[in-house]
Amino acid sequence: MEWFGWLAAAILVVTLVAQVRKNWVEKKLRGVNPLLYWGQATASFCFALYSYSIGSWVFVVTNTVGLLSAMVGIYLVHRYR
Repeated sequence: MEWFGWLAAAILVVTLVAQVRKNWVEKKLRGVNPLLYWGQATASFCFALYSYSIGSWVFVVTNTVGLLSAMVGIYLVHRYR
């Protein structure tokens, strides 16, 4: 059943990357609250640490990628907002 977790992780990562890519290409983040990305970054960091502590690699990877996408989002929202 672990494959199901990796499938869910892949779906989540694709959606996060697609949104950040759209923001990057369009350079339009006027309606985006910076707290969205700061909250995502904080939660992803905490979840990644917790997942590591319990040995759940699917969530370590997913939340690390989520953290990276949030960091790009933070940069974009502060640059183009």
